[in-house]
Amino acid sequence: GMLYEGGIRVPMMVRWPGVTRAGTTCDAALAVEDHYPSIAQIAGATIPPETRKDIEGISYVPLLRGESAKRDRPIYWHYPHYHDRFPPDPAGAIREGDWKLIEFFKDGRLELYRLPEDLGETNNLSAKMPDRARALQARLAKWRESVGAEMPSQE
Repeated sequence: GMLYEGGIRVPMMVRWPGVTRAGTTCDAALAVEDHYPSIAQIAGATIPPETRKDIEGISYVPLLRGESAKRDRPIYWHYPHYHDRFPPDPAGAIREGDWKLIEFFKDGRLELYRLPEDLGETNNLSAKMPDRARALQARLAKWRESVGAEMPSQE
């Protein structure tokens, strides 16, 4: 429930004898929506076209096999509710490549981070790079609209 890397960056371990090699690592960013197409591929199941069109995830099976795979699509998060964690206000985020933007819905505040140099997210670059921040914010807003994401009330 937290949009900083300490809340959304978690390790994933896989053991698949005959496919994955013990002791290997992969630093590709995956999202929970990638599990469905991956498990379907592993099981040899076909996802019906009418279902597939609504799935944002992509299979990570090539990564498990040690193959290179292009995974350059943005990853989105949407937390439109108040909670007791830091920060407690409704927010959304987009990660695109090395960049992550967090948008706080209550006051419109933006935080922009370049993750390879700032994994702890201590250096907000939104004021120094307003064009990049606005471009990511626009993509985040377009994604919210495309999925019909509900926004919090402004009470």
